[in-house]
Amino acid sequence: MRISDRNDDGEAFEMSLVDGSWTYNLLHLFSGGNQGAAPYEGMVMHANGNLWGTASIGGAHNYGMVYEITP
Repeated sequence: MRISDRNDDGEAFEMSLVDGSWTYNLLHLFSGGNQGAAPYEGMVMHANGNLWGTASIGGAHNYGMVYEITP
């Protein structure tokens, strides 16, 4: 899993090698507000496979948030 800032707010995506070619899979598009924006680099994977990370923008008062992605 990787975080990119292609759309200025960020995105989390996965690249998988399938039959010798890389396949892109968008996991989450950060768009601000309750979706968060400007995620910090890196996520951690919970034992159940969900991904957790932090974003520097978003949440109730726009001071940042913790997010969970269920792939």
